[in-house]
Amino acid sequence: MMSCTVQKNTKAKKIKKINSKHLLDSVKSNMFSCTWLRLKGNSIIDYNGEINKIKFNVRLKQDSALWVNLSKSAVQIMTSLLTKDSIKVLKKISGKEYFLGSFNELDSVFNIDINYNIIQDFILGNPFLLNEKDKYKTSVEDSSYVISSFRSKKMDRIQFSNRIKKHDFLYKCWINPNNFKCQKIEIIFVDKDVSIMATYKNWINIYNTLLPIERNIEYISYQDSIKMSLIYSHKIKVDEKQRMPFKIKDDYTPFIIESNE
Repeated sequence: MMSCTVQKNTKAKKIKKINSKHLLDSVKSNMFSCTWLRLKGNSIIDYNGEINKIKFNVRLKQDSALWVNLSKSAVQIMTSLLTKDSIKVLKKISGKEYFLGSFNELDSVFNIDINYNIIQDFILGNPFLLNEKDKYKTSVEDSSYVISSFRSKKMDRIQFSNRIKKHDFLYKCWINPNNFKCQKIEIIFVDKDVSIMATYKNWINIYNTLLPIERNIEYISYQDSIKMSLIYSHKIKVDEKQRMPFKIKDDYTPFIIESNE
C-alpha cells in the first residue's frame, strides 16, 4: 500500500523563462512512473447530454497492460483488458457480449488515432502526445509554462500498425512551474474537426512522486460530445503485482463496433 500526502498550493512566483529542451527534460523527469498500479474511484460521464455516474477499478502494468472494471449501483457493467496491440471487452448488461479487436477499429469511431499510450498517460496524469524529439515553442501563460506546436506531424507515437498518418493539429500543454507536472492539455485536430482537452488537479505525493487524483477529459467532434470526470480514491496500491482476470464464457456473443463515418 502506498503512502501519500496532499500537495499544497504554493504562492505564485515570477516564472523564469527557460528553453524548450530544458522544459521538456524537466517534464519528462517528473512524469509519474511505476511498474504496477491499482486504483479505484468514481466517474461522471456525459455523452451528448446523457449523464451517468460510474464506479471504476483500474489495474495497470505500465507499458504492458491495462485492466478496467466498471460498475453502477453494485451492478457490473463492463470489464476490459487493453494492451498495445489489442482491446478485449466484456459487456455485462443489456445482453452479454464480448469484443476482441485492436485500436485501429476505434479510429473510425472517434475520427482520430487512439492507442494504449494515450490512455495510460491519462491514467497516470502525464502529458499525452508529447514527444521530446519534436520541436516545440515554449511560452508563459496564466502563471504556467506552455508547450505548443502547430504543424503536420507523423503520428508515429500512436501508431502500432504499418499505417503512418499525418494530421494537422494544434497542441498546447500547460506545465506547473514549481513541479513541472502537466496541468492541462488541449489538442485541436484541424483536418478532423475534433478537439480534446484534459485537465489534472488535486495532486498527492506517492513515494516522492506526484499523482493527480482528479482529472477531466473532453472530446468534441461535429457529431458527438463526451465529457468524463474521474476522482481516484486515496487507497492506491503501487508496485504490487495485480491480477487481470478476463474470461469469455459460453453465454457471451460477439459484438461489432459501429463506425461514425
